Amino acid sequence: MKKIVLTLSLVLFFGVISSLANKETNALLLKADSAYKAQDFNTAYQIWESLILKGYVTDDLYYNLGNASYRMGDISDAIWFYKKAILLSKYNTNAKVNLNLLVNKGYAQLLPQPMGFTAFINNMLFAIPYNILFWITWSLFVLLTIFIFLFIFKKNTNRGHLFWIITVSTIFFLYCFISFIYQNININNSKNAIVSTQSTNLRSSPDSLSIAIAIINEGTEVKCIESIGDWQKVLTPNQKKGWLPSNDLIFIKDILPNKR
Repeated sequence: MKKIVLTLSLVLFFGVISSLANKETNALLLKADSAYKAQDFNTAYQIWESLILKGYVTDDLYYNLGNASYRMGDISDAIWFYKKAILLSKYNTNAKVNLNLLVNKGYAQLLPQPMGFTAFINNMLFAIPYNILFWITWSLFVLLTIFIFLFIFKKNTNRGHLFWIITVSTIFFLYCFISFIYQNININNSKNAIVSTQSTNLRSSPDSLSIAIAIINEGTEVKCIESIGDWQKVLTPNQKKGWLPSNDLIFIKDILPNKR
């Protein structure tokens, strides 16, 4: 009896803590929305940024930060935020529309999207947004554990139905688990970056005195393929390879576009 009471007390305690945290988050979101509507973009940005630093990470929050960055004239940050929002959820059509507008206006130049089998794998494993995938995977794990225990200790003839429930649940759990790992790797280990300076020289070697191959403008997305010291060997959207200073890039894998 004491164990049951202790368990219920812990559940209630964590429920109250979660409820208070949600209330605080909602209050901050409302405050940020009000600031944005009042065109106080800096305040809205700071509030949304603080929520991300506290672990409240959603594609909508990155989308909002993209809008605030654009309003404040920071184009490279806006592009970065829109890219991050789409990476977290391919269903964020607002981020896609705004990013395409920046591309059409000449503010952004993006890397080509994967094609063929790679695109198929990406679409399949990114079908569920990252924001909710963890909770689905965890819930399935708990349910699967319960079903397995019921199957082991159940003595009547209905075990056959339970077996098929376990089979289907296992398949779905494995799909969600693999998707979560795949998305986590793509988001937290992305090799892509956005050029943050107005213009920078793409050089033939990791040396500021080496030959300048091309001029890369702010807002260009590049893929980092090698790193030496404070330099990154990159691939540009037009398939040119060269070296850029790390300080000229903001990396998609970072939680926020901290300029180096």
